[in-house]
Amino acid sequence: MDAEPLAPAPRVVIADRRLFVLVLGALSMMAPLSHDMYLPALPGIGRTLGIDEATTVATLSAFVIGFAVGQLIWGPVGDRFGRRGPIVVGLLLYVAASFACANAGSGAALVGCRFIQAIGGCAPVVLAQAMVRDAYERRDGAHVLSLMLLVGNIAPLLAPTIGGAILVWLGWRSIFLALGLFGAFSLLGLVLLPETLPPERRHPRPRRDLVLGYLSLFGHRRYLGYLLTAGCYGGAFFSWLAGSSFVFIGYYHVPVQYFGFVFSGGVVAMMAANFLNRALIRRLDPDHVLRFGLAIASLAGLASIAVASHPEGRLWLMAPVLWIFVGSQALIGPNATAGALADFPDRAGMAAALLGATRSGCGAVGGMCVGWFADGTPWPTAAVIGSLSAAALVSNLLFIRTRPPGQA
Repeated sequence: MDAEPLAPAPRVVIADRRLFVLVLGALSMMAPLSHDMYLPALPGIGRTLGIDEATTVATLSAFVIGFAVGQLIWGPVGDRFGRRGPIVVGLLLYVAASFACANAGSGAALVGCRFIQAIGGCAPVVLAQAMVRDAYERRDGAHVLSLMLLVGNIAPLLAPTIGGAILVWLGWRSIFLALGLFGAFSLLGLVLLPETLPPERRHPRPRRDLVLGYLSLFGHRRYLGYLLTAGCYGGAFFSWLAGSSFVFIGYYHVPVQYFGFVFSGGVVAMMAANFLNRALIRRLDPDHVLRFGLAIASLAGLASIAVASHPEGRLWLMAPVLWIFVGSQALIGPNATAGALADFPDRAGMAAALLGATRSGCGAVGGMCVGWFADGTPWPTAAVIGSLSAAALVSNLLFIRTRPPGQA
């Protein structure tokens, strides 16, 4: 049974909305930069460290798992101590782990360092979402999250190309040095942000209450629907990330230095869909837009299976289909997040943490499936994308009903 919505809590006033969105969008780049920038290096890392494809993909899965675990920690910490302080601690941990990744001498060491890197790097991402919930209601929050995604799209648009250039000229270890420097510079941007959770709205909870708080979220039908939707789609999306370099570089023989251009087609589609999302949510309920995006993702996922299954499947067929799938993220992510956090003004950090952890955890499973079933063809990547995208749509249809007109 759904919990009764809580009374709106007092909100911090954002004096400069554009600056707020710009800085939060930059902080949200931590995740896409951390996995997109080193995607062109995956085959080379495997050769250098003498590890197989499954272990190489595990360096990506370890980051996603760490991202899931870290969010469960940082969400409640942010509810108790405010947003800015935990973000600072997370960024410092991220910087240290990035430099450790650059010096890793084995596959196991790199996997471990990537896990720690994710623990630190997820703090600004999950708490940025909570800061939006602190400041805005659901519809405005969806709009702000969409703008943040637009700013954040700069990272996946440029990251593979930058990573490919660094790889060619300086080697894959320098990619992690660059990530560490980005984390250090992000600390400067944090100075420009206000604290969105004043002391009177913070909630110190005993450990037992934290566990019960997370469990209580599962009893909220709408939240569970968003959780399953975001989780299944997250699994599909991270499967794309895990398999893209092996599909384009390994199977279709795209040169490493040009991988970023092929990869960026999906990011361009995401940016176009972001403008569409912002236009649609001014006229339609965000839940309707979310369902529309899930339908597009499912159709694109199934089409990728068809292309991968056909012996005459070509790059010019596979790439546009996957670009459409990636573009659907702009219609799904902001609306799922805003919907999931709408009924929890006093637990925004916790609700965002569980949502992000589920998305990342399912992403890790999807990525590992791509590695486990790797056979040198696009089939494993396409199969995971198609099946999980369809599961996301089914979850949405089963659990989420549109809100009554006028309800925030």
